[in-house]
Amino acid sequence: MKNVFSPAILACILISCTSNKLEDSDRVAHQGPALELAGSMMLHLDEYSTYEFFSHQVVNENGRELLCVLNKQNKSFDTYDLESGNLSKRFPIPSEWPYGISDPYAFLMAGRDSIFVFNQNSFKNTQLLNNEGALQASLTPDNMMTYKYGLNHYSLPNISSQLVGNKIYYGVVGFFDTSDPENFQNDMKLSGVYDLGTNHLEEMESFTFPKSYTNKGWSTYHAMFSWIKNNENDWVVSFHASDSLFVYDLDFQLKKSFSAKSQYVKEILPMKRNLDSEEHLRHAVQSGQYRRLLYDGYRACYYRIVVHPREFNQNEDKNSIAFNRSPFSIIKLNADMEVVSETRFQGSIYSIFTAFVSERGLCIPRTNYWNNEIEEEKIQIDIFI
Repeated sequence: MKNVFSPAILACILISCTSNKLEDSDRVAHQGPALELAGSMMLHLDEYSTYEFFSHQVVNENGRELLCVLNKQNKSFDTYDLESGNLSKRFPIPSEWPYGISDPYAFLMAGRDSIFVFNQNSFKNTQLLNNEGALQASLTPDNMMTYKYGLNHYSLPNISSQLVGNKIYYGVVGFFDTSDPENFQNDMKLSGVYDLGTNHLEEMESFTFPKSYTNKGWSTYHAMFSWIKNNENDWVVSFHASDSLFVYDLDFQLKKSFSAKSQYVKEILPMKRNLDSEEHLRHAVQSGQYRRLLYDGYRACYYRIVVHPREFNQNEDKNSIAFNRSPFSIIKLNADMEVVSETRFQGSIYSIFTAFVSERGLCIPRTNYWNNEIEEEKIQIDIFI
């Protein structure tokens, strides 16, 4: 098995579930009416599987819940059955010239026979595959050349692309100096639409950083956001350095905002210009960040994942993997955006970047880079409700 820790839309999911209490449940410290550990699932791996679930999607198909994963190491699309925990299907991503993708980045599963596979930094040669992996079309927007420096559409689960009608809505992570206050003006565009009907890309003029970011410089790790689309077709956005959540309509017109502040994170401050990458990382590790937002449509609630501040370790904190060592908490909010609880977790155990929501609850894999208890042939995923 490839021991790798490294979407958009597909979906299939893992795992056999148990209702037993975990022996190490004392690793979760509760604050207030906390999330409860409801059980665990086991996902069974083979020699081609990967721990990298950073591009994944959960779907329901014929009454079965599935976890679909873009296996970048094997360059394949892997589907796991949630009930059994077994791999139910795998097909290679087409890689042959002229329409192949040699290094697939992310995917979006819009239906059983509508799987979009993306290149990084571009919509050029986007693949449309059916459920067997056969290439149905290769798509390139007619104005792709306008973006001569590339288009960094994120398309991973924390900023997942979404198909609404014949339009793919996508989030953008820009190529710019985040410590330069001049780059945080109201004209910074953070999302766009790929209209499949007109084959044209269009920026969303109204979606930009909130006022708290304006005319300030920020760490690279704080100049990010996470979004979800809820059952009302609203976008709910969590910016990494803001203690508020922002609600937009489908066309990204701001409707309202709510406080969703962690009791473990103080105000996150801007940073000075012209500092090196280590200082950007140091600032983010020592400040903490509001890292991810997930929506639970089954229970009509939201989960905001907060990475806690800690002391920077120059010997071990070398890149973004450093955040896996930090403690974190999960703020649960109800459908009205009222905070229900905040539950604290120890660092170095769970992978918050591959957490997902299923019918059973909030599922968090124990595949943290620093977790030395990972087994070769299976992954344990704990379920919280």
